[in-house]
Amino acid sequence: MAEHSSQKDRPLTSGRLPLLSWSPLKIGLRYLFSKKLSYLAIAGVMLSVATLVVVMSVMSGFGNHLRSIIRGYHSDLAVELRKGSPYGMKNWKKLKKKVASTPHVKAAAPYIQGFGLIKFVGAEEMDHIIFRGVSPEMEPNVSSIEDYLVKGTELDTLSQQFRDPNQATIDSCFIGNAMAELLGGNISRYDVRVVLVTATPDLRRRLRKFKVNGVFKTGRYDWDRSVVIIPLEAAMEFVDSDGGVTALSVNLDDYANAPGVRARLQEKLGQKYAVTTWEEKQKNFLQAVAMERFIMAVILSFILVLAGFCIFAILTTTVYEKRKDIGILKAVGFTKGMIASVFLFNGLAIGLFGSCIGVLGGKLFTSNINAIESFIEKATGFTPFPQKIYYFDQIPTADGWWIPVAVAGGAILCSLIFSLIPALKAAKLDPIETLRFE
Repeated sequence: MAEHSSQKDRPLTSGRLPLLSWSPLKIGLRYLFSKKLSYLAIAGVMLSVATLVVVMSVMSGFGNHLRSIIRGYHSDLAVELRKGSPYGMKNWKKLKKKVASTPHVKAAAPYIQGFGLIKFVGAEEMDHIIFRGVSPEMEPNVSSIEDYLVKGTELDTLSQQFRDPNQATIDSCFIGNAMAELLGGNISRYDVRVVLVTATPDLRRRLRKFKVNGVFKTGRYDWDRSVVIIPLEAAMEFVDSDGGVTALSVNLDDYANAPGVRARLQEKLGQKYAVTTWEEKQKNFLQAVAMERFIMAVILSFILVLAGFCIFAILTTTVYEKRKDIGILKAVGFTKGMIASVFLFNGLAIGLFGSCIGVLGGKLFTSNINAIESFIEKATGFTPFPQKIYYFDQIPTADGWWIPVAVAGGAILCSLIFSLIPALKAAKLDPIETLRFE
């Protein structure tokens, strides 16, 4: 009867090779490629891994890019007054010397920051803004402001002054590229002037005219849409601070020294001043981003669980269909561990093949995600990544390999776990009972 059986139905023996020459790995791979549903399981693992790689790379890139922008804008540490006027640090020059003499401090610089309204001369609408007064000479030592200036804008031009048509002297200001787009994107074509409106600490309204003399681009949409940079001296006059500033920005030689420097400065300056890191200033926002990334990872991990259930179902069916083979293997000397290994190797192969293909597909999609987003927008008019919601002008991604490796490792582990029950069930089969009814 064996002579007339087809190759498909023939037991695991082949030619002159004895049955025991077949290793559990070899048998597991044979079962894998002989069953079409196995390819469906591989596809499920592949899609799960690719989805997780893309989403986690984008989320990590979002967090990393956001942190780099915030750190470049805020500097490593800030020294502020705990109470009083928002522009009341009048002894900032003395404080600057104390701060600069502290070990691991590279530089310190003052700034003024406040809220106001902006109105372009000739326009009817007004919009809310954050104005930031900085020194063109000192600010590059504590922040990445020069890296944010678009081509054609020089930081020293912030100090330039101009004559208004009524012969009044007006100062320069820089605006973000998102705000400049309201003027057609190229401010050099126009003699653009703006009027800034704010209130002094005693709530008296203050108006001051500035000429737009440059554009910056941080990459974070809300800042590029609402921040206006003005000279420090002009900011002092604008808010009537009598020489006072809002805070001191502090740059360190290595941010790893921040906790120690922060404690040392706090002890040196006293409790009248608050010394904070840029992470503490943006603590709630950074925690929200980290929590969103964690929740997204947990939710998407259930896709791997679904793929694991597919592997479980397929291997359970395979064990039932291969009872005769299992009985023969046990009859010729295969141990329970070797039988279990056959199906564990089967599940491992599904997870391994699916993970490798999924990682390659996910990395390929991630590296071209902005081109894909642009294509979708041009083809359909739908914007998958609106700047006004996500703040960035393009989709940030993490370029490292730790995310693909972690996702692939989780998928392979999940495949092994869901292969364990069918493998143990196969190992417990009684060879006599399985062969009796064949």
